[in-house]
Amino acid sequence: MLSNFKNLSCAALAIAAMALPGIAHAATNTATGAANLAVVSQCSVTGGAVNLGSFKSTDTWGDVSNLLGLFGPAGYVPGTAGQENLNFGSVTCDAGTPYSLTIKGSGREGTVQLGVNGKVVTFVTAFKKVGNVVQTDNTTAYVGAGRVVYASPATASGTGTPQAVLGSANLITSNYAVYGTTAALTDALGNSGAFSDTLNYTLTF
Repeated sequence: MLSNFKNLSCAALAIAAMALPGIAHAATNTATGAANLAVVSQCSVTGGAVNLGSFKSTDTWGDVSNLLGLFGPAGYVPGTAGQENLNFGSVTCDAGTPYSLTIKGSGREGTVQLGVNGKVVTFVTAFKKVGNVVQTDNTTAYVGAGRVVYASPATASGTGTPQAVLGSANLITSNYAVYGTTAALTDALGNSGAFSDTLNYTLTF
C-alpha cells in the first residue's frame, strides 16, 4: 500500500508540474528614427509695371518700333531707347542659388498682345540683363536682342539682394500673321486710351 501511495503521489506531482504556467521572461526591442530640420534656398520674384511709353494718336506703329525695337522680316532692329530700357521687375535669391525666369503675356507663345483701336499689336520681350548677368542670344533670328524668353528662360544666380530684370519689348509686324498681329508699321495709333496686357512670371529655383 505504501508503495502504491508513493507511486500515486509522484504521478500527481508530475501532472501538477505540467499544469503550472511557464515563467515569463522580460524582453526588449530597439529601433532608431530621425528628427530632421532643413533650411532651403529661398527665392522670390517681384513683377514690374512695364511702361512701353506714351505716344500721340497721330504716331504710327513704325514710330513705336523705332523707339522700342522691331522683330521684322529683316531680323532684329534695336530701338533708340536701348535694349535695357524696360524694367520687368526683380528677383531676390539667396547668394549662389541658381534660378531661371520666364515672363509671358497673353499672346501666342507668351508674347505681349494688345488690342488698340481695332488693331491687334504684338510685342516680343527680350531680356538683356538680370542683375549683372548679361543674357546671351537664344535665337538666330534675332541676333543681339538677348534672351527671348518665350523660347527659353533667362538664368542667373542669386546674390542675396534684388536683381533687376532689364530688357526690351519689340514690335512684331503684320508680316507675322501667325501671331495674330494686324497692325502695320504705317498705321496710326488712333484714338487716345490706355491699353495693357497681363504678364505672368514663373521663377524656378
